[in-house]
Amino acid sequence: MGDCDQDELEMVMSVIDNPVKRKIIQKLSEEPAYALQLAKELGLGQQNVNKHLKNMEMGGIIESFEVESPSGPKRKLYAIKKFYSLRIDFAPNLYGESLKCFDNPEEWGEEKEFLDDFEERLLKISDSEQMGKKLDALNVFISDIQDEVNFIERKLSKLLYIRNRAMREANLSMGDMTRQERRVMYRILDQKNFTCEIISEQLDMRETTVDEVIKGLKEKGLKTIERKELKSD
Repeated sequence: MGDCDQDELEMVMSVIDNPVKRKIIQKLSEEPAYALQLAKELGLGQQNVNKHLKNMEMGGIIESFEVESPSGPKRKLYAIKKFYSLRIDFAPNLYGESLKCFDNPEEWGEEKEFLDDFEERLLKISDSEQMGKKLDALNVFISDIQDEVNFIERKLSKLLYIRNRAMREANLSMGDMTRQERRVMYRILDQKNFTCEIISEQLDMRETTVDEVIKGLKEKGLKTIERKELKSD
């Protein structure tokens, strides 16, 4: 699981923002399909569908394969190319957007231990040769996974709620700071680690100004800033 860069995030956001592209992605999530199939099932013109397919293929969201046709020339079969997870959270004192790609299980690290039990169950189910028995087992298995996902989402929602309260409390505590100090301090609070360069880009503020503000905050007794501070390359 890896974090995607800003360009890839913007590209995926543009797909989600377009209702036609979103419907196409929903259909392709079920199974690969031809442009003509998509057009018929979505009630859209094939030219319109082709335009969106081409755009998403150029963006790396989907891919196509030429397959033999029993009644004519080869046809293009379209499929989703990557496994993405897009998350956006916003509220007073909270804004977060992230895009993660799950293409390489070897990069999951600690998460893999947590998934071992599920993976072992799936392997056992996959060995079954009886269709009815296999589908029944998969039905239960997928329901169990969804229960786990729901639990994690409830836990995450609670953590974000408590974090939001903490950020609100921090904002109330910054009443005596200057506008510049509050802006910089908010960015420090809002991220795990930082550099003057990162905050400078986020706030469109001179790096030297950010550096001076941070030095001033340290002089006011904010020692924990140093725990988050990274050296710029």
